[in-house]
Amino acid sequence: MLFSAQLKNEIDLAYEERSFLVGPFIKEISEKIKDISDEEYRYAVKLIYTRLPLSDIYDYSFELYMKYVENAFFTRRTMPWGEDIPLDIFLSDVLFPRINNEKLDGSRDYFYNLIKDRIKGKSMYDAIVEINYFCFEEATYESTDMRTLAPTSLIKSAYGRCGEEAVFGVNILRSAGIPARSVYTPRWAHCDSNHAWVEAWADGKWHYLGACEPEEVLDRGWFTQAASRAMIIESRSFYFNKSLSPDTEAIKDGHLYNLNLTKAYGKAETVTVRLKDINGNPIEKAKISFEVINFMELTPLNYLYTDKEGKAELTTGFGSIHLHISKDGNYMERLINTKEEENIELIFIPCTLEERIWEFDTHAPVDPGNKVQKLSEEIILRHKEKTSNALNKRRQKEEGFAPSPSDLKAYEGLSEKELEEILCMAKGNKDELLKFLNEDETGYAGRLLKTLNKKDYVDLEASILQKHLSHALQYKNDYDEEIFINYILAPRIYVEHLTDYREFICNYFSEEEKETFRKNPLAIGHYIEKNISYREDEELPNIIVSPKGALTIKNANPIGKKLLFTAICRSLGIPSVIAPDTIVNEYYQDGKFHAVEKGEIKDCALKINLQEGINWAYNTNWSIGVLEDGEFKSLRFRNMDINYDNIPLRSGFYRVITGNRLPSGDILARIHTFTINPGEKKEIELSLRPANIEDMLNHVEVGDFKVKGHKGNKMDVSSLLSENNNILFWLQENHEPSQHILNELIEHKEAFLEKDVSLLFILKEAAAAQNSLIAKAMKELNINYCIDEGFANCETSARRVYVDPERLPLIIASRNKLNSIFAISGYNVGTADMLLKIIL
Repeated sequence: MLFSAQLKNEIDLAYEERSFLVGPFIKEISEKIKDISDEEYRYAVKLIYTRLPLSDIYDYSFELYMKYVENAFFTRRTMPWGEDIPLDIFLSDVLFPRINNEKLDGSRDYFYNLIKDRIKGKSMYDAIVEINYFCFEEATYESTDMRTLAPTSLIKSAYGRCGEEAVFGVNILRSAGIPARSVYTPRWAHCDSNHAWVEAWADGKWHYLGACEPEEVLDRGWFTQAASRAMIIESRSFYFNKSLSPDTEAIKDGHLYNLNLTKAYGKAETVTVRLKDINGNPIEKAKISFEVINFMELTPLNYLYTDKEGKAELTTGFGSIHLHISKDGNYMERLINTKEEENIELIFIPCTLEERIWEFDTHAPVDPGNKVQKLSEEIILRHKEKTSNALNKRRQKEEGFAPSPSDLKAYEGLSEKELEEILCMAKGNKDELLKFLNEDETGYAGRLLKTLNKKDYVDLEASILQKHLSHALQYKNDYDEEIFINYILAPRIYVEHLTDYREFICNYFSEEEKETFRKNPLAIGHYIEKNISYREDEELPNIIVSPKGALTIKNANPIGKKLLFTAICRSLGIPSVIAPDTIVNEYYQDGKFHAVEKGEIKDCALKINLQEGINWAYNTNWSIGVLEDGEFKSLRFRNMDINYDNIPLRSGFYRVITGNRLPSGDILARIHTFTINPGEKKEIELSLRPANIEDMLNHVEVGDFKVKGHKGNKMDVSSLLSENNNILFWLQENHEPSQHILNELIEHKEAFLEKDVSLLFILKEAAAAQNSLIAKAMKELNINYCIDEGFANCETSARRVYVDPERLPLIIASRNKLNSIFAISGYNVGTADMLLKIIL
């Protein structure tokens, strides 16, 4: 028996507690559990129900969860490695359905049948490698919104952001009985981004791999060096038993555990913060947010509450951490460098809300220079062949997504051209979309489709859209068409998974309640606040319960409550929206929209005078936040919408952050805090702290790679470089940004010729050397060139020096052959001048 008597007792007690929270709804589930004859199945599904977020208990069926149980035990009993997996790892990383905030679809049997023949007879290690090639055949990276698709929808879309790819890869690995988990850094310290990847367990050890980014060996990926510089690396676990995993650092966060894996990737240390009052007494339950600057905001990596001794501990990398400590609406802050400080003792002295400006430097963890494991030529060629085959398979699949001429025709409210664009975005889900259009007799299906976003087209269900449409049409004559379509008919409210709820809502409330809501939509908000709670320790902040689920279990997180407000409004014929800039509920009445939260009234303004010569961009070199309950909440702006002469705001205490991020990842930061009173127009200055040339240099060893010479002979690129100064240029012929740097080089040729520097053009193919502008630059500056076929090494080299791999030209200045001191991708005015300044 897999479950010990003690564990069964723990599960029974936890299930009873959950049953009390959920109420009558759980009775039907309990009866179904009693009918399960297999005791292991019975306790497995009970465990799932004790560890699911509350919202999942209603939003997904018992039958769906049984699919996960059946697959997990089937693979445990039939796969060669099944019985060797430790209990805690099996329960957490094979059995459990949820990985992140994805839509659950019970697809593991489906995935198992897709990959079983490919991994037959392979070891766990080799099966993991093979499965990742399969993942690459099906999907690749593309930036999308924060909603996470169901795993099967990635097969239909053939793309996903890194978090979606990780969820996809983990599900397929678990479908084969291989323990797997999604691993991520919430924010990098050295650049403005984050990343997620996969870890898989084989033969007693966890290995990392890039999701849908196959390699012939594990523990290898483009992010290897970046991960070694992370301040924190975590994995979410919905089931964690400290007695079974005593060496794992796990932080309870709501209804899950954040497993701290930082030490597995780079240098890290446990930081201890002790907080006392002015009398020396420990302060309990103060919130400590461990922050780094990312997108020019102070962004939490994690937060902890102090214990009875006033203590909180977190393992982090070696770099700068901004501590934001809040208690009872007050706050204090402290910048630390974990490389120098491990034990921090603080007296809680709240910051005064006064205008002040101060400057500080943040330091990202340094690149440790870890060597990526060297592969033989045989392995490299095998990998190249397998990735080429996988890429061709995915392209063939995507070609099959293209709409046929018979699919294209005009519908009411939807032109043939608009339909073609939508069908191209729907990809493998186009038949479901056409089904919705072709079954419609109202003439509004096309209009409804135009309210949806790109990702919706990939996973929409015709039956759900039809229910939204048929219910909403009763209100079509009550408002102008634009208001009706966008704020009543539209199924999409925020970033939730689309569900059917309108009829349920109308049946849920009495006629008297509905009439009250229609007359005064604010009464809906009062109802939600009175009747819908938020059990933070039983939920996840990034999982949005459906409106039906919120009303049934009477629980929703703050976004879930906002979603419910607008869902009730639209179901009752009241136009409503969650405003994208403020994330505030608004309803339409008497010809205009009204904000539900009165505190959002903009009663003052800010004028910003900008330092000249700087390309100011929000969330790139500046941001602004407002103080709420002791914490700063960043405002959301699009650059195109900012009028620096007049930014309407609500009165309050504000913090403006500006920063100059250096190539090393360090930031020269400045903070300005101030109060804006009602009716006031505050005027401030934005400027960046200047960096000197030495600040711009960053020593990173770039791995050697093979190129072809003029005659097609293979060589190491290092053989073409000097022991002193070098500049490598990956250039694309007839490509405007590449042409700009070529023209700058020619313009500054005398200055470059006077320098002790070797310039090397790296071209995609030999024919590029005949391009007139490239040929001219090579001739006038005595520049050598080589061929990096297909730019096979461009992405790896760009990521190694922490610049955008998708932008050309890629320029790397180096010393001692391949020791990079400066890198840039894309073209910026004055790049040639910058290169001349950094060359000794």
